[in-house]
Amino acid sequence: MAQRPGQAPPPPPPRIPESWLSASEQRFYVAAVAGGLQVYKLSDALFHFYRTSLSTSVAPTPSTFLSPIAIINKFLPFNLANWLPFISLDASAASTYLTKWLVWDWLVVAVVMWLRVPALRFGPVKGLVYAALFTFLDALVFGTLGVWAQAAHLLVFFGKFVTNTRGQVTTLGNRAAKPWKVVDQEQHLLGHRSIRVLPHGTALFNPLSATYCLSSGGSGFSEPVLIPVITNNSEPYKLWYTIQPLDNPGSEVKPLELMGSHLIRGDRRLLQKRLGVDGEDADDYYLDGRNAHAGHQQQQQHQGSIPPARAIAGTVGQATGDGSAAAVYHGRSIKPNDKVSSLPHSIEQSQTIYYLPVTQPGWVQLERVQDADESDFRIRKTSRQALVVECPSEGRMLGVVDGEGVGEKEGKGKAGKTLKLSLFQGDHAIVKRTASSTTVGGIHHRCVGDDDVVKMRVRGVGELQVGWLTREGKGKESKVIEEGVIRGIQLADPACVGANGPGNSLLIKDKSERAAATGSQVVLARKAKHLATDRNVPNNNFAAQTHDAFLPIPHRQPGRYEVEFLNITDQFGNFLRPPQTQSTVFEIHPLPMVSFTNYCAQPRTLRLFQNRTVSLPIIMPGARNPDGTTKVKISFKPNDGDDTATAWEKDYEMEGKGLSVPVGRPGTYSIEEANSLYCRGIVNEPATCVVEAVPVPKAEVKMESLSNECAGDTGVRGTINFVGTPPFKAAYTVQSRNGHVATKHVNSNSPIAHFSETPSSPGTYTYTMLSIGDQNYQDIPIKMEPFKQTVHPLPKLSVLNRSGRRSLWSCAQTETRVDFALSGKGPFTVDYTVSWPMDSYASQATFNQAGNQHITLKIPTAVAANGGSFTVTFTNIKDVNGCVARTNEQSVPFDVKTTRPTAKFGDTGTNRVVQVVEGSSARAVVQLTGEGPWTVEYVHSDHPEPIPYTVTTANAPLVMNRKGVYRLVGVKDAHCKGHIVEGSDSFELTYFDKPSVHLPATGARQQTGQIHSRPPICAGAEDHVTLDLEGRSPFQVRYRHVHTLPDKTKYTEDKDIVSAQDAGILHMESQPGQHKYTVLGVKDVSYDFDAKSLSSPKGVFSIVQEVFGKPTAGFAASSRFSYCVGQPFKASQENTAAIEFAGKAPFEVDLALGPPGSRPLYKKTIKNIKGNSWKVDLPDHTFSHVGSQLLTILSVRDSSGCPAEILNDDNLYLGIDVLETATITPVNDRLDYCVGDMLEFVLGGTAPWHVAYKFNKKAHDVVVNVPQFYRLAERAGDLEIKSVSNKNNKDIHRKIHPLPKAKIEEGKPWLHEGDETEITFSFKGTPPFTFTYTRSITDGRKGSKVVDTQTISDIQSNSYTFSTAMEGEYDVTYVKDTYCSYPPQPRSAESKQKLLQW
Repeated sequence: MAQRPGQAPPPPPPRIPESWLSASEQRFYVAAVAGGLQVYKLSDALFHFYRTSLSTSVAPTPSTFLSPIAIINKFLPFNLANWLPFISLDASAASTYLTKWLVWDWLVVAVVMWLRVPALRFGPVKGLVYAALFTFLDALVFGTLGVWAQAAHLLVFFGKFVTNTRGQVTTLGNRAAKPWKVVDQEQHLLGHRSIRVLPHGTALFNPLSATYCLSSGGSGFSEPVLIPVITNNSEPYKLWYTIQPLDNPGSEVKPLELMGSHLIRGDRRLLQKRLGVDGEDADDYYLDGRNAHAGHQQQQQHQGSIPPARAIAGTVGQATGDGSAAAVYHGRSIKPNDKVSSLPHSIEQSQTIYYLPVTQPGWVQLERVQDADESDFRIRKTSRQALVVECPSEGRMLGVVDGEGVGEKEGKGKAGKTLKLSLFQGDHAIVKRTASSTTVGGIHHRCVGDDDVVKMRVRGVGELQVGWLTREGKGKESKVIEEGVIRGIQLADPACVGANGPGNSLLIKDKSERAAATGSQVVLARKAKHLATDRNVPNNNFAAQTHDAFLPIPHRQPGRYEVEFLNITDQFGNFLRPPQTQSTVFEIHPLPMVSFTNYCAQPRTLRLFQNRTVSLPIIMPGARNPDGTTKVKISFKPNDGDDTATAWEKDYEMEGKGLSVPVGRPGTYSIEEANSLYCRGIVNEPATCVVEAVPVPKAEVKMESLSNECAGDTGVRGTINFVGTPPFKAAYTVQSRNGHVATKHVNSNSPIAHFSETPSSPGTYTYTMLSIGDQNYQDIPIKMEPFKQTVHPLPKLSVLNRSGRRSLWSCAQTETRVDFALSGKGPFTVDYTVSWPMDSYASQATFNQAGNQHITLKIPTAVAANGGSFTVTFTNIKDVNGCVARTNEQSVPFDVKTTRPTAKFGDTGTNRVVQVVEGSSARAVVQLTGEGPWTVEYVHSDHPEPIPYTVTTANAPLVMNRKGVYRLVGVKDAHCKGHIVEGSDSFELTYFDKPSVHLPATGARQQTGQIHSRPPICAGAEDHVTLDLEGRSPFQVRYRHVHTLPDKTKYTEDKDIVSAQDAGILHMESQPGQHKYTVLGVKDVSYDFDAKSLSSPKGVFSIVQEVFGKPTAGFAASSRFSYCVGQPFKASQENTAAIEFAGKAPFEVDLALGPPGSRPLYKKTIKNIKGNSWKVDLPDHTFSHVGSQLLTILSVRDSSGCPAEILNDDNLYLGIDVLETATITPVNDRLDYCVGDMLEFVLGGTAPWHVAYKFNKKAHDVVVNVPQFYRLAERAGDLEIKSVSNKNNKDIHRKIHPLPKAKIEEGKPWLHEGDETEITFSFKGTPPFTFTYTRSITDGRKGSKVVDTQTISDIQSNSYTFSTAMEGEYDVTYVKDTYCSYPPQPRSAESKQKLLQW
């Protein structure tokens, strides 16, 4: 798979294929091996710990431990420790264990990295990290200090190995490089000369016997075809060839002459391309441009698909009845500028490819070839004539044949109709084309079922084949639905085709070969002549001809279809795709189909109501008409016997998929036809719709009076008989004497309905029937005389607000009332009874008029005193006429309650007192009886006026937020006033005392105000102060500590003291400086800190104390200083040692100087040092011995009297190196060196050395820690060593020369037998030169073999030439000038060992 630009390359596969071991199995085995080694390592660690720590009787020996290095070293001819100095092979257990496990762990890391196990792969960087981790762990388990160095050495070695830096040395330019890379940084042996001795030349023309085709342009053939001429052993200088015209095969032609320089030279790399296109030529494509070979398998599976052009061309020879043409021409002709297809699969190494350009059709034959020496080539017998024909052209689509014939040029009348009928024979007896078919804007509009014929014009050689396809849709959404090939062109019968055509027309041979709906091919066949391909004069005419082809197009589905002309293929398989799309577009319109909906399907009818219209529902099944409006013609036929209507026909326009036509006459309606813009439609069933009239409903109404013996008429009763479709409705009005009108309705599902009216007020009433209705009609007026009546209603009583039992409180009221409503004619007399459990009584009340009334009555005395219930019951009512009506014993019950509310504080013990923190509140529960809500009044000891508050619960909290006594004085519930329970009417609220902190008189000495002082102490001494606390424990005291350092720097910190007792301990700090402790506040369990006290800078009180620091001294610099022998111990710019003091000045220090571990050579005391720093300056001492010495601080003192403190022992010593004078000396006396040589020097004195030198005028200053100084010469130049350790030495000069170069110059690569040629060598360097060259020949499959080696010396110039007649490959293998050679001389064993050490 090709990699996309910018895409990261895929990771390499695992070393072990996953077909052998899956990824999970590989990870399992790696984990098992690595885990087993770690378990083994743990056993070694435990054994090592036992030997080194617990056992002292067993001495470790080398044979005790399994060291892989020791085992490997036994089988090597040399000592591995000499090459890998970090490997230890001694008998030390730690060394042997460490070496063993370092090697095993590094080996595991390297092997896992090499295997590339999925999900465990990592690169060299991670591998180095893992190795370092293993090294650290192994050294931690088995290592000592010396072994640590070996582990570090191993880590450095492996790091160099992974990063490929092992073997690098430092160059004169101070960069790391490998010696062999410096030598090979540029090429020194250049050039190559190949000489071939060739026999006489031969020429092979058109080796594949291929044909060629020329593409015609506007004024002829612009691009030539390239016919290969393969030569051997020589180069063509001049050639002759002939071109026999195709239209006159027997004519004589004159040979054409062409210079060899006008031939086109071929490239041998084209043979690789030839192999790549063997199975796929440039034109092996389907008709729509798809690759033929990529879809070959699909072609076999789908027989309806179109074969590639190569397959089509292969059938040409078979159609002739003689396979000679197909046997000679294995593929299509080769097009212009094609350098690949005409080549054979392979040619010999001595052969050369040339191309003869030809721009004229005909038979091309090579006659003669000469080289530059006028020697004739031998034209090989396998050469063939090349047939050059005209490529297919002219391909274009002429359009659609009109409906009456082939067209204007094809003739009209009977001959044209015969052609059209023959194209569609088998599908239709005649060609259908609607009268509305038209062409607009290049688009042919047709209807489904129409047929067309498309005409195409082509030009080519022999039998032509035309490829076409049909696309459905528009633009990018189009898709190919049919494709095919018109094959085999024949001359049309003169009886069918007019003589005015530009060429020959095409006819269908056999109707059975026509495409069906799957899109197979239409074949037009004729006989083809044989094609001769030998070198004789051809006897066939392959001139191009122009032909016309006709393609029948049936239209069976609506949509947009584009018939596209794809390509032309001639008899030789030559393929032409027009540069521009040639196509004809058909817009196929669907036939509109209309019908009535199923509401009109028999026996269904549409119902027409009186004075209304009904809509005829017309629909268009399927998709809506894409052409817009559809014209629908409808006819009407009235019912038999209907003289009021006449028949008619009308046209309507249908915009969408439906049409509603309103009609107002019953009868039969029919759809006669439906037409769209382009097509005549189809009328489906139901095509008729019957409309019937619906009758109006009728009714008969009867009314009669309702009467009473005492009152007379009391109402009316009515009966209605309906005629129609249920359900029925009726509406009537009731009008009273005062003019009020009420509308009433009657609903019924049966034909007979009843209703009644009984007015509640006396008077005259009129009843009028308004309208009736049924399921089909509403509010149909009905004519009827009004019914009048005088009504006298009976009296009636109704109790108002009857909501169950009513409650009364005797403490709040002594009487109550009952409300009710009266109807009838007054005045009225009402009888009622009052009863209770112990007694009852009856009473009577009179009312003058109807309406809402009430009676007032007293609560019975027995019930009011003791509580209970009583009931009021109404028995009779009488009106002015003396008519008596019963009230159905309507009654109203009452409940009477006598209890009063009470209030008291809840039971909190005998002492109702609560203590809280000042500023907070408390709650006391007030217990209440009665029915809420309650209003409670209380007074405060500081506020004698009653304070009311309202509560809704029987146990209500009273919030107390002021110190004092709260007392209840009154209570009232929702009905009555109550009383306070004595003894539980008061509650007291008190506060806790606030905490405080005090400093005892003995704690500190008071200075001013609230500031107290403590005696000073030395740093590190302990001191504290006791604080007195008052309040509720536990306590927390907050104080602020301010520490002022000797340099005036201040640090502030707030701290807390927690104590459960009445005393707290303040611990004083012991760091040097001024300390101030300010107590900010105190908190206890009840009260928090006072915010005002915490924010106050003075606080409650303050304590100050000074702490003196212990004097200390130390050298400011940790580096060593160097002095020379005889130099005084004085301060200088290089030696700036100083002693830093801490404490209270002035200071005094004792110093001693001498070798480490020996008696001091010099002692001195420095007094009265007033600053905190003293520069070491001891001019009275002179250094007299070479070696290392230490300047030691023995003691230090200051003015505070505190003991000295040693903070860092390392700062008490200052290292001094007493050195000798540095020198540098060359190892040998060579003055001239070559690039790649090593320059060596020996350094005298004491390390480190500072070596200053110039290389190519660039200065370098390096530090050397070993007594050898070496540099690799990476390029030519001059070296000058200036000084060592700032000591001027005699300048050392060395010259570095470049390595010499030798090159073989290019020349004639071949010569004929008996000739000679010259070989020239050029040199760069300092003469005289010596060089060695070789001559090698190819020895079959064994490769090249050196047959001659020559060395030539003492060449004083920069070039050398000699003549030779021997063939072979000439190369330079060695060159040497005055100073250097390449390749360099091999190094000795001693120099290799040194280079390895460097």
